[in-house]
Amino acid sequence: MDGGCLKLKTAEMYITCMNRILKDACNGSLQQLIHYPKWSEPMGFLSRLKESLSPATVSTHLHALMSFMQYAETLSGRQFLSLPKHIPTNAIACFRRWNSSLRK
Repeated sequence: MDGGCLKLKTAEMYITCMNRILKDACNGSLQQLIHYPKWSEPMGFLSRLKESLSPATVSTHLHALMSFMQYAETLSGRQFLSLPKHIPTNAIACFRRWNSSLRK
């Protein structure tokens, strides 16, 4: 997922998180990741995550998203995902803000 930089256990946990995100927030489609801004709306995906999971687990999901979007910024990631070039960069910044707001 990250080119071999994460420990195996962390990578497996991120895969589990991404599977949940893709299933629950994206209806199984990677292309639906572009709709991430709607996740912070009331009753959006982020609200549902906060209601059902601990803050630490929500943070893990956001870290998994950041790691995935860092992959999406690479040449091979852009070719595989076909996302507009600005989406991964903007998404990473957004997920960082959401993550920092969990700690406040």
